[in-house]
Amino acid sequence: MNHGSWKWQFQRRVGARPQTPGRKDRARFLHSSAGVASPDLSPVVDRVLRCAIAVHRNLGPGLLESTYQHCLSYEFMLSRVPFRSQVAIPVWYRGTEVRCGYRADFVVEDTVLVELKSVDRLSPLHDAQMLTYLKLTGLRRGLLLNFNVPLLKDGLRSFLNDKSRVPPRMNHGGVEG
Repeated sequence: MNHGSWKWQFQRRVGARPQTPGRKDRARFLHSSAGVASPDLSPVVDRVLRCAIAVHRNLGPGLLESTYQHCLSYEFMLSRVPFRSQVAIPVWYRGTEVRCGYRADFVVEDTVLVELKSVDRLSPLHDAQMLTYLKLTGLRRGLLLNFNVPLLKDGLRSFLNDKSRVPPRMNHGGVEG
């Protein structure tokens, strides 16, 4: 058992013993019909969550989203996690790119889209936004992190885009770290 994992740290705080799903259970654990998945233990997701936990432990809830974004960028740099912030998300309509100004908070290692929130509670609208961003970017994995909660695990949602594809032209603009 890796006692440094984010899952162990979350469950240790609430006094529960972590359970690792079996092989067949893990597929159900990761996938649901709504596109929302429980966090998996992939190395990229694990690194993102470790950095997010560090930021949340230091700052706690109640600050603006932009504060968490700047601090998470710094934590990614300290941890040497390759990322891009404020990545433009293109919208294509009838073969033409429509510049709407949508931006993903982070794309980590070109595989995981990370959206930050600092709200009272996550709503279905936030879920829809994440699924749309995954569809538009062609990325498969997304993490939605709400920092305005006492325990970060209560503000965590993980998403899988089963219909991932290569988008027509992904703008790799944004700030690289």
